[in-house]
Amino acid sequence: MDALNRRVAERLAAAGSPRTGPGPLADLARELLKWNRTVRLTALPDEEAILEALVLDALDIAQEIPAGSTVADVGSGAGFPGLVIAWAIPSVRVISIEARQKKVTFQEHAARLLGLDNYRAFAIRITPQSVKEGLFGKPGSFSRLTAQALGTPAFVLNLAGELLGPDGRALFIRGPAFEASERAELAASAPEWKIESVVRLEPRRHRENAVRVVCRRAAR
Repeated sequence: MDALNRRVAERLAAAGSPRTGPGPLADLARELLKWNRTVRLTALPDEEAILEALVLDALDIAQEIPAGSTVADVGSGAGFPGLVIAWAIPSVRVISIEARQKKVTFQEHAARLLGLDNYRAFAIRITPQSVKEGLFGKPGSFSRLTAQALGTPAFVLNLAGELLGPDGRALFIRGPAFEASERAELAASAPEWKIESVVRLEPRRHRENAVRVVCRRAAR
């Protein structure tokens, strides 16, 4: 566990976070497990697995989020990566969008546990129409978008890409399927978006091959 805590602390530093210790994130992991006994929130079995699979991924994404950003976390499930990002970078504002009320209820509880005043969760299904109607904020008003469990980058960008402003970035952690098929899908079905960077991440207990993908709008 000490080695895992060091890795969390290293990611916090890499993200430019003012937080210096992983303690509250361990508290979050334990709370997730506690709720998971009655509300299905995760299939991960223990605190270490949550820190490794959810928290480290969130902090890898946080490295691509400048201070002061407005972040949309769509299809956010139990609140990852948005909860971790909002805690790690207090100057950002995170809007979490999740259709299932029971998961939003956990997110709201977790935000109170972490003392977050820069996090808001919506129990609304993300659709192009709900984006167009501005149910989460004015379209184009977000500088960063992320979605960890909603679908492929092409699917997410076609669904919610209009949340992003002209210079916005979409951030994803993807597995081996990214190079095998998702890169080609993005080029074919979402040609208005281009890949800005792909960074391979270190192996983890629950996932050996993953990359961080950053997308932005193609130049017109």
